[in-house]
Amino acid sequence: QAHSAEQPLFYYVAFQNPHAPLQAPSNMLQGFPTDWTSGREKYAGMVRFLDGAMRNIVEALKHRDMWQHTLFVFSSDNGAYSSGNNWPLIGEKAQPFEGGVRLAAFISGGFIPSSLRGTKQEGYMHLADWYATFCNLAGVDPFDATAA
Repeated sequence: QAHSAEQPLFYYVAFQNPHAPLQAPSNMLQGFPTDWTSGREKYAGMVRFLDGAMRNIVEALKHRDMWQHTLFVFSSDNGAYSSGNNWPLIGEKAQPFEGGVRLAAFISGGFIPSSLRGTKQEGYMHLADWYATFCNLAGVDPFDATAA
């Protein structure tokens, strides 16, 4: 709340849920199907908690009138593991199958041109592609002479 709404902001949040150990507040475990395993229920509760935390961030940006200039990027680091659900993909976290390496990702925010809102990208993208994308948006050259 202390950040000036007029100043650009890079806000990086690395959620560690859902990761082992599987644990979630009891209020996050309500309302799931009764035939789910305890692990599946806890995993879903952890994702529900993550959803609420992201909602809080978005609401705070909107409340501060910062959403219209925001590029919100959500990206997972890998597919779910056995208590999650990668359907229809085969495999899970730590496996070389699509269920382990394909993941959920999206962008949102007022920075997105209205013509692109609600569209779906069907092509492939690697996490490393964000670097060049962000450099382009910032108007800087992504080439790093030191690393080359």
